[in-house]
Amino acid sequence: MKRATELLAASGYDGVFLDTLGPAALNPSFVLTLPVDPATGLVWTVGDWVTATAGLAGTIAAAVGKPVIGNGLRDGPNYFKPGASTRVLLQTGMVGAMAEAWLRGAMNPITKYPKEADWKLNVDALADAGALGGSFLAVTKVWTDGTQEEKDAWYRFAVASYLLGNDGRAYLAFSYAQGDATVDRPWSHLDLGVPTSAFGAYAKVDGVYQRRFSAGRVLVNPTTSTFTVVLGATYHTLDGTPVTTVTLGPEGAAILRL
Repeated sequence: MKRATELLAASGYDGVFLDTLGPAALNPSFVLTLPVDPATGLVWTVGDWVTATAGLAGTIAAAVGKPVIGNGLRDGPNYFKPGASTRVLLQTGMVGAMAEAWLRGAMNPITKYPKEADWKLNVDALADAGALGGSFLAVTKVWTDGTQEEKDAWYRFAVASYLLGNDGRAYLAFSYAQGDATVDRPWSHLDLGVPTSAFGAYAKVDGVYQRRFSAGRVLVNPTTSTFTVVLGATYHTLDGTPVTTVTLGPEGAAILRL
């Protein structure tokens, strides 16, 4: 707390970012030595570690009087994990928290997509964070071998998945390579209008997950099957091509404008 206050005063910045609040510190591939709980003399359990770091974050957030954001949500499955839920980080007074492995680990094989159930937890976490009054800061990285087409497919999949769950408080950063965090992506400025009553919250329809907006529609297929959806109106792909149906192959996604 004292250190955070000192750094705020010295830097002139208007907020605090707290790193490594989540389960990463208990991953032997991430650290040289596992942290030990001084109360037990044993390596921290994941649940106790997340609870303790959330408590620290809450103390800092209450003391500094400035926005505090933490890194540690990791992804949807960890956000909702029984007994070790990183969701607790958004119940501390922090204004938001980051999930640095949203949808995929940075070095996972480029063809490794989440299973449907895990994908849905990632999407549901966005809206749940908003319901708690916090911002879910999703980060998807493709820091692995793959063609440009494969990485672009991940970009489309991540943006579309994000649009399904975002309630207006969430944010998404997509990274193709280390060091590109501030690159302005072409789809960072999409304006599909507001969610409409039909599929205002996303829903699984015709085999794929969909959400309608006043000026567009988003569809994601997180399965290994192929589905064709009759749109019921003329939409346009982001390159301007008019379509009345869309076919989504395995792990496919589409972002359409009216």
